[in-house]
Amino acid sequence: MVNWEEWTSFYDGTYYEMSDIPAMNLNEGGVSRQDLIDWVQNVGHGIDYVIVIKKSRRNYNVVFQCDRGGVYRSTKNSTRNAGTKKINCPFKLQGRYTASGDSWNVKMVCEMHNHQPALFLEGHPYPRRLTEDETRLVEDLLEKNVKPKDIVSTLKKQNVNNLSTIKTIYNADEKIRRTKRGDKSQMQVVMEFLEHNDFVHESRANASTNELEDLFFAHPKSLEIWRAFPHVVLMDGTYNTNRYKLPLLEIVGVTPTNMIFCIAFVYMHKEKKPNYTWALDCLKSLMDGCMLPRVIITDRELALMNTYNSVCNVPNFRIN
Repeated sequence: MVNWEEWTSFYDGTYYEMSDIPAMNLNEGGVSRQDLIDWVQNVGHGIDYVIVIKKSRRNYNVVFQCDRGGVYRSTKNSTRNAGTKKINCPFKLQGRYTASGDSWNVKMVCEMHNHQPALFLEGHPYPRRLTEDETRLVEDLLEKNVKPKDIVSTLKKQNVNNLSTIKTIYNADEKIRRTKRGDKSQMQVVMEFLEHNDFVHESRANASTNELEDLFFAHPKSLEIWRAFPHVVLMDGTYNTNRYKLPLLEIVGVTPTNMIFCIAFVYMHKEKKPNYTWALDCLKSLMDGCMLPRVIITDRELALMNTYNSVCNVPNFRIN
């Protein structure tokens, strides 16, 4: 058991006015709820403990606990032995607002921890949270296509006490995207993106359920390069590497200087001949009478190999 000496230097288990604590500055008026929260957490961070709000009645009562307090309760029916940071740490601190003095009374309910101070606060989610200003900065940098690792470096240069990791940036990016998406489905966002950025795209849906099954899209500049260098094309599919859990067919071209460039991408719900036929028909329609590829390189996908000859009907073509 670890005695939190820094806390007991201020508290002995009785009520104290916040104005009695030298760490708080009350020269400009009363202490707000946010002032109380900031003070508690800053003192905790100073001695390598993370204090979070357990429960709260806004502007009336706030109960704090260690972030390792409580017991993990799984919300999933799984037999997997999941790890958790929660070890039922007993530390508890309570703040109660008094309207007469426009201040907060603070009581140390339990000053003990059942674990050592954290060696690295980066391992705790709460200290890694971004402030409102940092969130706006991250959003602005993401819109400018700055890499997450460079965003982390920028945050730490502006605030040496910032504990964000690259995972923090990924989480912030997902939250920002979710906010912008609003009530739109993920596929509606994709279609809107393709329309807004002038992608050439085709799609088809299931006749009975109206669910999207196949989606073909290509950027106009990629097609311009392909029409200049149409001779060699590489086609390959990836599996379970996207959130839609659909096979993704990548169509790539090669220049005479051995530079690789993307031509088109196709989401398909099945890797069958009818799906490949539809995808290659979409690709063929974009050639505008230009020469079709003479060499196709693939990983011996038989359905794709058989489909290409029947769709494109190129004599003496070669598939590797």
